[in-house]
Amino acid sequence: DFGLLTVFWERSFDVLVITSFAFLAFPFLNETIKLAIILAFGAVAVVMALMLRHFHKILAVLSKISFLSVLKKVEAHNFRKTTLLAVFCSSLVIWFLDFTSIFLAFSSIGVSVDFLHLASTFSASVLIGLLSFLPGGIGSTEGAWALLLGGEAAVMLTAIFLARLTTFWFASLLGFALLPWVKK
Repeated sequence: DFGLLTVFWERSFDVLVITSFAFLAFPFLNETIKLAIILAFGAVAVVMALMLRHFHKILAVLSKISFLSVLKKVEAHNFRKTTLLAVFCSSLVIWFLDFTSIFLAFSSIGVSVDFLHLASTFSASVLIGLLSFLPGGIGSTEGAWALLLGGEAAVMLTAIFLARLTTFWFASLLGFALLPWVKK
């Protein structure tokens, strides 16, 4: 299914971009989190490279696993490298807009944080949230972000709550509300 491949590449580039921004947060991270970010970046880069070069072979092996048998229906991708580059660039733009929304949410309640510091610590906290395997990284993303940002806890948690509400949760709730109208 073409849709599955599109989701795979879109999510892969999201993780690649967010991991790249997380590298900027290294001065604020402990060694364990640094290692996790490096490993996540490396794993995603290796998987993407393998998928570009050996897609058919990987799909054949994975589809033999019983719970992944649905992959037998997936046809080979025909994405050109320029298409993948366009997806990567759009992912960069989308994340930058997300960072800008977060920056504006913080600014709207008088919390002054450097844009790059905010973007990098948010990126690192999103990766920590991904590792928690909780839906949307709920709780773990926000907690990690608060610890990485530092500052007065009540003010930072309020700013983080507002930022997550206006970005992640707004889109999630809107999507959930529109679910009954999605054609199956």
